[in-house]
Amino acid sequence: MHRGPLDYDDSPIPGEIAASLLRLPHLTAHEVHQLGSALRWGYGSAFGLAHGLLCRRLSAPVARAVFGVSLLGGTFALFPLLGHTPPPWRWPADVIATCVGTHAAYILTVARIDNAGQRRSI
Repeated sequence: MHRGPLDYDDSPIPGEIAASLLRLPHLTAHEVHQLGSALRWGYGSAFGLAHGLLCRRLSAPVARAVFGVSLLGGTFALFPLLGHTPPPWRWPADVIATCVGTHAAYILTVARIDNAGQRRSI
């Protein structure tokens, strides 16, 4: 059984990035974890709203593609830039697979929920 983070998004790095951007020095590991959770919920919600806006302006497949590319592109760019991780082409294969798999699951889940909400509002 694997112990520890599965990828960079599952690690303390998002909390460390948020602490750095907010200039919060000397946080405990628990506080970094809480900040990372808040960050993930915040950007998850923002990306969910962005998907809804994209679907209203573009066809569903195009909106999903733009949403997925922006989500993964942000992940692959922001972790090295702000979290000081290696560039994505140097990430271990299991980290890439987990990152792509979890983001694909998120993209498909948001799309299904958004589509279900649109059908109910009609």
